Amino acid sequence: MDTSRFDRITDLTSNRTNWKIKVRLTRLWKSINTSTDTFKGYNMILLDDDKTHIHAFAGLDFVNGINEVPEEGKVYIISEFNVDDATYSYSAVSNKKEIYFLKRTNMTLIEEDDGMIPEYKFELVAFNALKSRVGDTKILTDLMGLVENILPMQSRNTATGPKDILLFDITDGRLNAINGPITVDHNASVTESLDKTIQTYNLKQITDLRHSDMQNLEVICHVSVTSIDAQSRWWFYSCDACPKELSFIDNNYKCEECGKTVFYPDKRFKVSMYVTDPTDTIQVFMFDREVRRLVSATVNGLIGQNIKEGKGDQLPEKLLNIVGTRLTLTLSLNAKNLVDGNSVYFASDVVKVVATSENASSEHTSEQNTMVPASDLNGHVVDTPTEIKPPPIKRVHNKHDGPNKKNKS
Repeated sequence: MDTSRFDRITDLTSNRTNWKIKVRLTRLWKSINTSTDTFKGYNMILLDDDKTHIHAFAGLDFVNGINEVPEEGKVYIISEFNVDDATYSYSAVSNKKEIYFLKRTNMTLIEEDDGMIPEYKFELVAFNALKSRVGDTKILTDLMGLVENILPMQSRNTATGPKDILLFDITDGRLNAINGPITVDHNASVTESLDKTIQTYNLKQITDLRHSDMQNLEVICHVSVTSIDAQSRWWFYSCDACPKELSFIDNNYKCEECGKTVFYPDKRFKVSMYVTDPTDTIQVFMFDREVRRLVSATVNGLIGQNIKEGKGDQLPEKLLNIVGTRLTLTLSLNAKNLVDGNSVYFASDVVKVVATSENASSEHTSEQNTMVPASDLNGHVVDTPTEIKPPPIKRVHNKHDGPNKKNKS
């Protein structure tokens, strides 16, 4: 079982290079210097299992050191790269960050695709919003419609030489009044990122951290799921540019985080459950990536199964089957937990523990103790901390590490 921890695309910042992501390469194209007609590198669109995508540029320093061109549709583990603000025109995605490969960047092909990362992602725009994008050179537009009136192929002279041009009409069969312009805030501050060693706590130690003076802390815990909260809605509509929950305002779904109006919102998991160990029981919210990892299904798939079986809005059976499983969770404790004493926690990572005779024996032994033996994600036993304190942290700031970002086209 792969217990490696990968960074999320949404967490990438510019103050370090030692990132490690697991992504699908959904699109790949060459970058050409239009003045000299020379090859500069590859542009890529990378998509992770949190359904977030980002543009990446691999310049010649990286490209000259690889034997094969990366392949669209394949899953890769990519580590050691720069992250910077997205400043270029006609971007293929709305992510405010971009990745720049270094000479030492490692891009490893995953031979067995586990299916957790979608094959593609588009930020679709409704036809009645197209006029509001006239003259907007910041981002390209994804559109779905019916292609009609296809004209013969034509050859035209362009700034980069002769090009074959295909003209056609695309329609959805209706063109309504124009919506207001889409506003996206491009001045979001960069969240400080720290390189942390995550310690293991039992649930009582976690709840004892309430009303402390810490602002953020990540901890690992080993638990069993006792129940799924059937009273809470188990999915939500999310932004297609970031994974935040949408609000329904003025007959449109809008993202209060990035200011975007989303015409075709995605659905993501948001499951409330109660977990326990021999020391305490807590409520945990688990989101899309973590739930899909447990149930190997999507929200739309489970909704469709419910409709097929005539179960309506009932909690899907695959979610109910989580009850009783043993999990290794990474909990992200925030100021509401640590300062205000909020007892609802959020899981940022999960590993399902496969039951074995050895596990069953150790579990029986641990239930006789008041504390849970701590172990890391690789199963190695570590000392349970007797003093409640945050794990040691170290800032990694590679200001002069590797080449800076390169121009692309």
